[in-house]
Amino acid sequence: MLVFHPTVMFHGHHLEKSGKVVLQDKASCLPSLLLNPPPGSTVIDACAAPGMKTSHLAALMENDGKIFAVDIHPERCKTMEGLLKHFGTTCTEAVNLDFVQISADDERYSEATHILVDPTCSGSGVTNKLRNSKKKNRKTAEADKQRLQKLKGLQATLLKHAMSFPKVERIVYSTCSLNMEEDEEVVQEAIKAFASTFVVRPYSKVLPRWKGSGKPRYAVGPNCLRSFPEKHRTNGFFVAVIERFTSADAEAAQNGSAEAPEDAVAASLTEDVEKEKPTPSANGEKPSSGSKKKRKRKGEVATEHWSAGPGFQAEESAGGSAGKKKRNN
Repeated sequence: MLVFHPTVMFHGHHLEKSGKVVLQDKASCLPSLLLNPPPGSTVIDACAAPGMKTSHLAALMENDGKIFAVDIHPERCKTMEGLLKHFGTTCTEAVNLDFVQISADDERYSEATHILVDPTCSGSGVTNKLRNSKKKNRKTAEADKQRLQKLKGLQATLLKHAMSFPKVERIVYSTCSLNMEEDEEVVQEAIKAFASTFVVRPYSKVLPRWKGSGKPRYAVGPNCLRSFPEKHRTNGFFVAVIERFTSADAEAAQNGSAEAPEDAVAASLTEDVEKEKPTPSANGEKPSSGSKKKRKRKGEVATEHWSAGPGFQAEESAGGSAGKKKRNN
């Protein structure tokens, strides 16, 4: 592990210019790290351009295996192809296609065991957008709401298509968004559609020291990872690790030591319904909607950062590294 002072500049350094060092925000490294395909794997990066996460995947795989770097935009795909070559990746292939148009039964892609879905999003977690955000009027807010719903539909379509590949074992879904519509709601919709096939694995299995998870009102939330600019000194990010439901999972669920995926979804739907029910007051009167109080969990920060614990140190990053630098060998 190499640790550098925050004032050290790598842009323009000969290692960066030669492609031996690839610079990324720390949070941007998390999706590839959590997908973690072993050497020899067949991988699809479904929305790959400009190729930074693709290059990270190639490094993790030691350039052994196959990565299909898919992107719908011709120019971005061409640029990505050049960058991947510059970074020294030899196991990648740029594919200029719409991911949802790739058949899961196509023998060229059907062997994929790992898929990264990092789709177009609002980018609401990107720090420069957060700094430049201004108070919105009603018209702008309504336009943003409509855009979010369109993005959510696209994102859910991409994720569900990834889940249709016959040999896929692990899928990572990620966004640089802080909006629940693009994050927990997309994952929950996809899991509901494939309730007996896939589960959301706890990110803590891979990154036990990372303190920042999804919103607990969603059944999938506690298993998902979130990064927050103020807590982690990164862009705001959301990552979910989705794995195929295995025979071991089925046995554990049957023995009562784990919850079957369809049971988790049902529990979530019941939970949401129960939260909508008014709680009678002591005198038997129903409380007004304005009298409801949001219940705060122990240790939860009383802001939007619902699970980034106040004692967490920003230096506790992926793999224990500090700062925003990633090295590809």
